[in-house]
Amino acid sequence: MSESNDSKWLTLPPEVFVPAKKQIAPFKHCHIGTRSPLHAQALIRELQNQQITINVNGTQIKTGKLYLDFADVTQRSAAKSNRMQKQDPSLQLTLIGKDFDLPGESSKPECTSTTNDVVVPGLICIHDFVSEDEEQVLIACLTGPNAPWAPEQKNFSKTGAVKRRVQHYGYVFDYESADVLRNRKDEEEKTLCPPMPCLPGDSWTKEMLDLFSDNAVKEGSGWDILAAVVERTRQTEFDDNDNEASPVKKRYPDINQITVNEYKRGQGIGSHIDTESAFSDGLISISLGSDCVMEFKHKDTGVKKLVHLPPRSLLLMSSDARYIWNHQIVTRMTDCVNGKVLPRKTRVSLTLRTAITLPSGEGKNDTTPLAKVETRVFPPKWGKVSESEELEDEDISTPETEREHVHAVYDAIATQWHHTRGKRGVLWPGATKFLKELPKGSIVADVGCGDGKYFPAIWEAGSYVIGTDISEPLLQTSIGACANADTNKAGPQNRQVSSSKMGLNSRPAVAVGDCMHIPLQSKSCDAAICIAVMHHLSTSSRRIRCLKELSRVVKKGGMINVQAWALEQESNSKRKFAGTDVFVPFNAQPRYLNKVNANGEKKSQESQNIDEKCKGVAEMYSDAYEGAEYDERKGLVVFQRYCHMYKEGELEDLVSKIDSLEMVGSGFESGNHFVILKVV
Repeated sequence: MSESNDSKWLTLPPEVFVPAKKQIAPFKHCHIGTRSPLHAQALIRELQNQQITINVNGTQIKTGKLYLDFADVTQRSAAKSNRMQKQDPSLQLTLIGKDFDLPGESSKPECTSTTNDVVVPGLICIHDFVSEDEEQVLIACLTGPNAPWAPEQKNFSKTGAVKRRVQHYGYVFDYESADVLRNRKDEEEKTLCPPMPCLPGDSWTKEMLDLFSDNAVKEGSGWDILAAVVERTRQTEFDDNDNEASPVKKRYPDINQITVNEYKRGQGIGSHIDTESAFSDGLISISLGSDCVMEFKHKDTGVKKLVHLPPRSLLLMSSDARYIWNHQIVTRMTDCVNGKVLPRKTRVSLTLRTAITLPSGEGKNDTTPLAKVETRVFPPKWGKVSESEELEDEDISTPETEREHVHAVYDAIATQWHHTRGKRGVLWPGATKFLKELPKGSIVADVGCGDGKYFPAIWEAGSYVIGTDISEPLLQTSIGACANADTNKAGPQNRQVSSSKMGLNSRPAVAVGDCMHIPLQSKSCDAAICIAVMHHLSTSSRRIRCLKELSRVVKKGGMINVQAWALEQESNSKRKFAGTDVFVPFNAQPRYLNKVNANGEKKSQESQNIDEKCKGVAEMYSDAYEGAEYDERKGLVVFQRYCHMYKEGELEDLVSKIDSLEMVGSGFESGNHFVILKVV
């Protein structure tokens, strides 16, 4: 429809379709026929939250405050519209929203902001159960390229009942039978959903969970965050709002099934009560990305309650709310909360439930929870996993050793690292030769770039660089240093860049990211380097994953250079290692340390005495990171860095397990093993 036609339609009245049986008494709902999206939007702007008087069959009815919403726009023929223009003007004002009351009586919005205002027995809403940072990483993980959408839900169902994308973990909820599929050994693909995520080890306290989740947020690991949220939910004690005289705390430690729903704007779900024989008491829904209003309706009395679910909130449905009240999300574009109209956005919901065995026996209530099916493997996959895949696809989560003795250490020593080691400008000859041989204009990913000491060499070679590192403090030093790369302030010659090469490189492109999940698009780079990174990875599965990620971000035919510390050192080297997995000390000067405590908060030093300052910082870091010690004689803080020393041929063995990589060359230089790889 042209703009001029839209303008014409805006002058026409809306059509209102009122069921005949409702035309003799006050009513709440009707359908409005509008001419175009512009027409509908104009009506909403004009009449939202207003009161008007309408004429229905000669009876004047004053509305309550209108709540207007639209989904589909109907268009009538020009002849029909012309006839309407000739009608009585009083009839042309017939626009009905939500909540008509008796004449002259104003209505309040039905929905409220918390379940404290709308009481449904057994219904509990906890705000901010998930943090904003957790929410962002969860959404990225659950809707990203590794999201395991249910195969039968990739397209609309045959009945048209389920038009949203869903994921299942642990056990599948089958919409056709409205039951949980209990037999995971069935050969049918639809029963073989991914296991639920789980945490490493047992006996997690709240403090341990919070720290684990914080680290997972920093690393962008949505799978670990999902595992932490599930365990947090299992440990939560919920109040019983149905028994105030004798409150009983409720817990749900046997949660064994997750369904992830993605609701696009305007999508909803029909009124229902979850199948009683499929799940036990206690249904939990966590909202991510958008708020929405959920409608509850008593199955016997018809009483209706509307509850607002904010983003990051947890909703518990237990007892009556679970078994007696139907719940639904009405299909519409907006919700009204405390008189304010809120447009919906895409919402991702996590439904956590306890799947149970089929009832048996006389009472048919002797059900027990099904066994938990969990894994640390990421990414999750549908379908039957072969034995070879099970052996290869091991845990890639970040071990505590790396968190405390790699990530935490480099965050603390970032400033000193740059002012001492970084400014020496020591670059491995093989790496600089590799960079010089790349075609001019190449885009190079520097994975584990640290303070960006290879950036100038990349620019001087005529290429562009994108640097990633898990340590944000190190990345911050790279930005400041590279700003002076074309001046004498840059330090050694190999950290300087000629003015003609600086042009577009005055500020490097950097991103915080773990090498397990490099934050770059697939096939977006022409080449990659990964220098002094893999010797900080403590498991074989994580080393393989790093190589796979490097091959993912580099285009077919592109080149990769990987270097890591060698167990075999030259005879004149000061470094000698007794084993392949060792701690290597780093002596940190307190004046360089980023002064933070164990919670990541800045901490001041009140004493002006330098010895007391040194000791204070050392004690601070001893609390923050296990293994940090204070050398009182030298006045230094000693951090222990975890390193895996590669034996000759070990890097080549890892590469041989990855089909997308071809070995072009390998060797030993300056105490390091290196491999040159081609993406095939």
